[in-house]
Amino acid sequence: DALTAALQEGKIHYAILDTTFPEPLPTNHPLWSISNCFILPHFATNTMAVRKALVEEIQPMVEEFYGLGFSDAKLREQERSLRLDLAVAHQL
Repeated sequence: DALTAALQEGKIHYAILDTTFPEPLPTNHPLWSISNCFILPHFATNTMAVRKALVEEIQPMVEEFYGLGFSDAKLREQERSLRLDLAVAHQL
C-alpha cells in the first residue's frame, strides 16, 4: 500500500517489480493500473548459466547437507544429463 501511494503521489517516479506481496498480485490490485509501475515475471533462473549451475551444483550441496556422500559416478552423470535435458526443454 505504501508503494502504491508513493507512486501515485509522485514520491517514487518508477517501480519495476518482479516480486510482489501478495504473490501473485491480485488482478484488481491498483499497482496493475499505475502507469509508472511495471510488473514483470520472474526471469532470474531463465538463463543457461544459472540452469547449468543448478544442474551441476545442487546435488553435491544436498548430499553434503544430509551427509550422504557422493553417489556413484555413472549414476551422477546420468542424472546430470537428465537434468540438463530438462533445463533445455524448459527453455523452449
